[in-house]
Amino acid sequence: MRMRWLALLVPLALVSATACDDNGSEPTGPYDLVFEGDASFQSAHGGQEIRVALVSGGAVESTMDGTVSGTADPAFSFTFADALEAGRTYEVHYWIDSNFGDGGLPAVCDETASDHQWSVAVPAASSDVALTETHRPAETEDVCATFAADLTFRGDASFQGAHGGQAIQAGVVRASDGALVMTRSGTVSADADPSFALEFPGALLKDMAYEVHYWIDSNFGGGTEGTCDPVDVDHQWSVELGSTTEDAVTHTESHVPAEQSAVCSTFD
Repeated sequence: MRMRWLALLVPLALVSATACDDNGSEPTGPYDLVFEGDASFQSAHGGQEIRVALVSGGAVESTMDGTVSGTADPAFSFTFADALEAGRTYEVHYWIDSNFGDGGLPAVCDETASDHQWSVAVPAASSDVALTETHRPAETEDVCATFAADLTFRGDASFQGAHGGQAIQAGVVRASDGALVMTRSGTVSADADPSFALEFPGALLKDMAYEVHYWIDSNFGGGTEGTCDPVDVDHQWSVELGSTTEDAVTHTESHVPAEQSAVCSTFD
């Protein structure tokens, strides 16, 4: 009789050791992730912009941005509320707009020599997770593809007749504050389609809205070659791109002289 009671008690003990939610099921989340950087980031990156992404299975779940503190500890802190599920693997990708060395552009994710960036594995979650990073410049990893999209900006054949052979300059502008991010220049073709195609690699940060300002050195009725003159002399436009979550964007323009916008100040 004693052996029969012992056989019944053993499986009951094993069941009681399994963590459960309030309803008796195994925990699945969601759980919070707090991602921080300690004081070691202060001296190298204090005052610089930082952008953070939670990634799962190669897909970006959420992004946040802020500024690295030069005095506070933690130097930065981001909370991804209800972001983690049990049984899923996650990483945090983050980059700091450092612009070290001769390269680097503000608001553009550049190579690791210019902008420090890292990938960090998130521990498996069975409750809320707190993850604190230390500055590790020798262990950077290129994660720009997580945050940035390439832009191809083109003009169709309608530009050929009016502007073939003329110089064109275009700039990617951040819609929130009008900051010029990147410029490219070229020549409008008189016979090719597209008549121009300007490449802006990594110029767009995903989930951020942009515009493209561009002008053609037309010199109609006057004007100075190489100078952005008023719209009746040098044709120019402003184009809203909005935001994207894609890795690459292609935008094609048609020649619409009636819808010009003065953008010379963008290139001053």
